[in-house]
Amino acid sequence: CAPVNVGIGLDTGEVIVGNMGSRTRMEYTAIGYTVNTASRLAGLAKGGDIFISEKVYDRVKDNVVAEKMIGVGVKGFESPLTLYNIKDLNGRWKQDVERVLDETFNAMEADVVSKGGSYNSPRFVAGRLRQDLCAISHRVRLRPRGDTL
Repeated sequence: CAPVNVGIGLDTGEVIVGNMGSRTRMEYTAIGYTVNTASRLAGLAKGGDIFISEKVYDRVKDNVVAEKMIGVGVKGFESPLTLYNIKDLNGRWKQDVERVLDETFNAMEADVVSKGGSYNSPRFVAGRLRQDLCAISHRVRLRPRGDTL
């Protein structure tokens, strides 16, 4: 099974969200400096990178291991930014994510075996993973109680 390499960019702040457009073309969207920043960070992130802004880092620094990146040029910004690339999670966050993944893949394996199936079907795996993650997200909080982003 090949790994999925996705780059992620995160920022935090105020945004404007809602249905925008004209009568002939209406879309639900988010706009603003924060959305633009997150989009630019995602554009810089290679597969496996999770680039976060200083504002996000200030809120999660006790729960992550991150590499500080000083003076990063970002398209559309006059001054270079300081970014952080999350390398790992700490403490309760790490335990919660590992538990969710273990529960998900154990449930997938049990389901595949009970049906005589195989993990070789990408369609089956994607559908089952989506279903299990949705179900687990209702039972398990990924953030410890009292923690906020």
